[in-house]
Amino acid sequence: MATERPFVDPAASSTTGQPPTGTPEAVPRLDPLSADPGTREEQTLDVAVDPRPDGDVTLRLDGYLDMDTVETLRRVFGQLLDRELASLTVDLSRLTFCDAAGIRALLECRAWTNALGGTLLVVSPSPFVRLIFEVTRVAELFGLPPATDT
Repeated sequence: MATERPFVDPAASSTTGQPPTGTPEAVPRLDPLSADPGTREEQTLDVAVDPRPDGDVTLRLDGYLDMDTVETLRRVFGQLLDRELASLTVDLSRLTFCDAAGIRALLECRAWTNALGGTLLVVSPSPFVRLIFEVTRVAELFGLPPATDT
């Protein structure tokens, strides 16, 4: 029978020279992108729907697109499926973070738009989001021009 070993935080030190022990739940979850550690749960995604004169729509994403917020995007996008959109533009200029779940949600939106005969175009990604798209090789799928070296 295996014995349960206590959790040891390798980054912590103590005055006794022994590492502190405890359960993993006792260690606060830190957000490496946040200036204030521990505020991750407060970060959200806002999606603005801007109809254009030609009948198509621009979605403006603001905040974090991650596993905690993708349902917001899916819900808004689902409401747009009833419209006959020739194109859907997704403005990412105010999106500060995107993880794999966010990329997957955007790829799903692209697939649904294409299946209905439309196109999805991503515009103005922040530098961080652009880097994520380049590293994961989805930038071209979203219609982004090749990055230029400066």
